[in-house]
Amino acid sequence: MDHFDSPHAPELLTRREVLRRGARLGGAAGALALASGTWGSLDALASDPFSGTLKFLTYPGWIGKGEYAAFKKLYPHVSIKEDTNGVGSTAAIAAKIQTDPHAYDFLLLGRAGVPQLQASGVLATIDYSKVPNIRNLPARFRQLYPWGIPTDYGKIGYAYRKDLISERPTTWKEFFALAPKYSGKVILLDVMEDCLGNTLIMLGYSGNTHDSGQLAKAKAKLLSIKPHVQAVIATDVAKPLITGGAVLTMDWDFDIAVAKQKQPNIEWVVPKEGLMAYIEGWVGVKTSSHLQAIEAFMNFHLQPKQYADFVNSTGTAYLMPSASRYIKKAISNDPILAFNSSVIKKIQFEAFKGKALGIWNQTWNEFKAA
Repeated sequence: MDHFDSPHAPELLTRREVLRRGARLGGAAGALALASGTWGSLDALASDPFSGTLKFLTYPGWIGKGEYAAFKKLYPHVSIKEDTNGVGSTAAIAAKIQTDPHAYDFLLLGRAGVPQLQASGVLATIDYSKVPNIRNLPARFRQLYPWGIPTDYGKIGYAYRKDLISERPTTWKEFFALAPKYSGKVILLDVMEDCLGNTLIMLGYSGNTHDSGQLAKAKAKLLSIKPHVQAVIATDVAKPLITGGAVLTMDWDFDIAVAKQKQPNIEWVVPKEGLMAYIEGWVGVKTSSHLQAIEAFMNFHLQPKQYADFVNSTGTAYLMPSASRYIKKAISNDPILAFNSSVIKKIQFEAFKGKALGIWNQTWNEFKAA
């Protein structure tokens, strides 16, 4: 899941805030204090590529609980300062960096938004010889996110209450077909790329299509069930499913994984036609004077044990199979979140829409307004 430009363009930087992750994990935000002790001369530190403060634009607490402290033991003169306030859009990020070249050193950014920053000329070229642990990630994820290091992903499928409906749906077609029967108890996800994307997949099209005719058909399909939809929402999406106020809900995998712990009668579905997903990662900023330290931090993050700390701390679906043995069983054994290559094959990852973004926005706005 990625939406940056307000109101509906890719890559909203407040994804975790919208999902209340910031409230749960925000205590990890802030500057990592410099190690006490003798630093030596300022001139020596200035010439040391592994010294100084790295400014990191990210979501609140979207890091392993022990990650900063462990990295600092290796590089005691490096400090990492999180900026979790974000800015409104990739264009705003680019403008801020162009105005203040030292605003950020590296960023957490979704795949759908990276090309916009790349076009602005603000992204650094990562030297992967300095990030050898990138090989711990499957080739597909490295290919999907070639600008830095991919860190996590999330699937958008649907769930149902098996105690409140008699059917056992396995496809998007069945999800749509059941809406009239359970009128008023259906929830759609208020995320343009995912709701439209999954509808396109059901119709046999690319979930990232640039074809206006295909988008029109997806809008018509969504409009056909809108009278039966209780809400199109992006916060507390699973809550009605937990309470029984809804019986069919399009949602993110991690949201349903948590909901299922509270209500065991919730069943997660990976539709047979396929499903949308987001993927995000870290990218460096070209104007940073700390690129070697950023590459070192990227490499550190991709150690299996360290990556497992990130997954265990955030509860995200993960990209690194070799980290599975270090990941909490509640995650690695959860069929919703566990690494599953057969499920990953069904995924269409959100992509930058380019010139088609306008028709996507128009289509979504027309659906929402109808």
